[in-house]
Amino acid sequence: MVWDFDGTVAVGHAPVRVYAREVEQRADDAAGLSLRVADFLADPHCCPELASAQDGYQAVALLARDRGISQRVLDAAYVASRALLGREPGDLTAPPGLVGLLNELDVTRVLVTNSPDTGLAAMLDHLGLTGSFDRIVTSANKPPSFGQLLADLLDEHGLGGRPGHLLSVGDIWANDLEPALALGCTTAYVDPMGRGAGPAHLRAATLPQLYPGIVGWADDPARFVEEHPLRLDAPVPTGTGSPTRPGSGD
Repeated sequence: MVWDFDGTVAVGHAPVRVYAREVEQRADDAAGLSLRVADFLADPHCCPELASAQDGYQAVALLARDRGISQRVLDAAYVASRALLGREPGDLTAPPGLVGLLNELDVTRVLVTNSPDTGLAAMLDHLGLTGSFDRIVTSANKPPSFGQLLADLLDEHGLGGRPGHLLSVGDIWANDLEPALALGCTTAYVDPMGRGAGPAHLRAATLPQLYPGIVGWADDPARFVEEHPLRLDAPVPTGTGSPTRPGSGD
C-alpha cells in the first residue's frame, strides 16, 4: 500500500500558509500573495485564475509564476517551509482514525512524497505516525519517476502479474493515481475540492470516507478490483483545499 503525505496522511493549512509566507519573504513581487492564498484556502472556487489548482501549494505556485517569480525562489521557499514545519507544525494533523488503520492493516505500508526529508521525521512524530510505515521515499519526483517506483515495488513483492494487489492512495490524481492506473494498480482518490481530475477505484472528499474500501481491498485485493470498477464521478467537495508539493503536487 503506497501513501502520499501532504494532503493525504497530513492535512491542515499550515504547510501552505508557511510556504506562501516564505515566498513573500524572498520575492519583491510577492506582496499580498499570502492574502490571496488565504482566500483560496477558505473557498477554492473563489478565484477564477486558480481554477486549475488542485491544492493550496499549486495555488501558491500559480500566483507566484503570474508575478514572474522563478522556480528557484519557489524551491528555496518550499525547503525552508519544511524545516519550519518540522519545528512548528501548526494545524497539521493526521485524519481521524488513520494511525489505528495503518497499524491494523496486514500490508506493507510505503510513504512516497515529493517532499525532501527536511522536517519530515518531526512532522511524522507530531502526527503520531512514527513507525507506521515500513518504508519512506522522499524527493520522489512524482509523477515522472513514480511509475518506475511502483513497478519496482511490484517486482520486489512478486506482484508483477497482480498489479491490483498494490493500492496507491493520494490527493493529486496526476501524481498519485495516474501512474498507478497505467500499471493496472488499484487507486484511492482523496478529492476534497471535487476536482474530479480522473478515474479511481475509490474516491471521496475525505480520507476517513475511504477507510471501509481500503480495508476491503486489504482483505481481498482481487475481489475488491472485480467489485469496484473505475469511477469518474467527483465527490461533493468539503470546501477546503489540501496541501501538497508546489508546482507538481505531492
